[in-house]
Amino acid sequence: MFDFGISGYRPAWLSGSSAVAAAHGRRLAMLEGRRLTRALLLWDLDKDVWFSDGLVLLDFEGEQIEIVHQKFDEISITWNTVDPARTLDWAGEGFRLAWREGVPGALARLQGQRLQAV
Repeated sequence: MFDFGISGYRPAWLSGSSAVAAAHGRRLAMLEGRRLTRALLLWDLDKDVWFSDGLVLLDFEGEQIEIVHQKFDEISITWNTVDPARTLDWAGEGFRLAWREGVPGALARLQGQRLQAV
């Protein structure tokens, strides 16, 4: 299984909103009312752009949700498993990637706000 360049990471693929709701609905609902304290994207350091094939980390007051997609309709949601301080290695493909906070602007502006609904 591909680990997205994150040692020890194991995505758990789901397809369809009902599968996501069954697997994560209760835990996602528990995020309501929490503040978004950090949002990290994988950043391509050579091109200086968001590496959209990688994970997005959203931290809601200590509860980190890790989201990534593949194909058209598969999503993986994991919780508190990714340490953004660890080195990334995208399958030896030569990508220079790093976690970056504060981009894009629309996402950065959400930091500090409370999640109102899931």
